[in-house]
Amino acid sequence: MSAAASTLKNPFKDKKLSKLLFKFSAPAVAGMFVNALFNIISRIYVGQDVGAIGIAAITVIFPIGLLYMGFSALIGIGSNALFSIRLGEKRHEEALRVLGNGFILLIIVPNEPTKTAEVLVNDNLIPMNKVCCTFILNVAPNRDGLLDDNALKTLKEIGKMWKNDAPQVKVAETGEPIISKNLALGQWCQSSWGLDTDIADFATDEKFYTSWRSEPRIKEPWWQVNFKEITSFNTIAITEDKDDMSQYYRIEYRLNGEWKTIFEGEAPTFRRVKI
Repeated sequence: MSAAASTLKNPFKDKKLSKLLFKFSAPAVAGMFVNALFNIISRIYVGQDVGAIGIAAITVIFPIGLLYMGFSALIGIGSNALFSIRLGEKRHEEALRVLGNGFILLIIVPNEPTKTAEVLVNDNLIPMNKVCCTFILNVAPNRDGLLDDNALKTLKEIGKMWKNDAPQVKVAETGEPIISKNLALGQWCQSSWGLDTDIADFATDEKFYTSWRSEPRIKEPWWQVNFKEITSFNTIAITEDKDDMSQYYRIEYRLNGEWKTIFEGEAPTFRRVKI
């Protein structure tokens, strides 16, 4: 018998049952509570930021989470029962072995081989390079925080096989980047009659999946943001779902009770972002 096994004590033999019940049930209760709390909080955030589609996605993926929980319970409860039996039989070495095997099963990391270099080059690198995409080979580190030898071997083979023969694509010139923060974020917005699902405040919330939409029956729709104090700015960016949604518009600002025009004319229809 090893030294570790000889010093192993059986708490179920000497301690009171009430203390043992609380000691061993508390971690399980806490784990289930945290898991339930995680699901509730994630639904709150997803519901606020994504909406009904996000909630539906979580609902669809929830059974997979239950499978993970079931597998964990299978290993944990099964190992616990076998561990307790071996302790009761005073077979301490086997009890330690059961405990170690159960722990390893819960944290085991798959060591499946990566795709071959030929597949990665011919099916990924070459096609993606032709359409100006970036390919990232994602390999999880091992328990030591290092890449396994099979991953390093594949990377070396890719380096030998891959040659960038495609012509360099000329990227068209773009406008100056917007580096300032959104001054209209959180300010009071109002508009002409709009759709109930796309209100005026959605125009400045910095979310690409929300926007303000006018009621189609309004002939001359307008949208307005009200600053709490006089605010200086030098750039106005308008982003639309499609290039040609706005045909003609006028941009004005109000100072000292007087409206002044910044721009009025036909909207450029060749780009979604108008600056």
